[in-house]
Amino acid sequence: MKKLTAHEIDEIYEFTKRHYVEWYDVQTELVDHLATGIEDQWKNFPHRSFDQALTREFKKFGISGFYDLVEQKTNALNKLYRRQIWIYFKDFFGLPKVIITLFSIWTLYELLNFVRDKKNIMWTFLIAIVLVHLFHIITSKINIRIKQKRTGRKWLVDNILIQLGGMAHFLNIGIWIHFFFKSDRVWTNTSELIVSIGIVMYFLCFIFQYM
Repeated sequence: MKKLTAHEIDEIYEFTKRHYVEWYDVQTELVDHLATGIEDQWKNFPHRSFDQALTREFKKFGISGFYDLVEQKTNALNKLYRRQIWIYFKDFFGLPKVIITLFSIWTLYELLNFVRDKKNIMWTFLIAIVLVHLFHIITSKINIRIKQKRTGRKWLVDNILIQLGGMAHFLNIGIWIHFFFKSDRVWTNTSELIVSIGIVMYFLCFIFQYM
């Protein structure tokens, strides 16, 4: 039975690039799928050319091409990252780290409870959160550029890590500004506790990235 050559495998990689699949880890999954399909065709049609077989395999993806698979892969990696974060959380919350975490939440809660004008303290945390987020993005992008320069490849998993597995959208402090700084905001013990837990957990997400 005919087998694909190394040159033809490279051709499939280039084919996926031409069809807007920029991530190497997704390309590899597609190449494996396309290569298997082509060799299956050659079992019954050994005289079919490589280009013809590749075109037939690509048509199986339908009008959307590789888009659905890329989206599926992105969602899968997001879920994997969030699951990994949960594992880190469970591992992290052992002695003495759980005590430090609870102490941090309690300290922030007491601070919010003690301060009358909570806007100033919230602005301080807002600036700190923005700076941490910027530091994460900048350092991650620098490391990714170094990796891309060394390997000549772009990885979807790196892009997922920058976004913290999709959690970056939830952690976007912009959507919470209205809650923090609403002029008629009445702070209760419950809201102070929720904000304290949220801020501490926010910073922990970034700490896990560099552990």
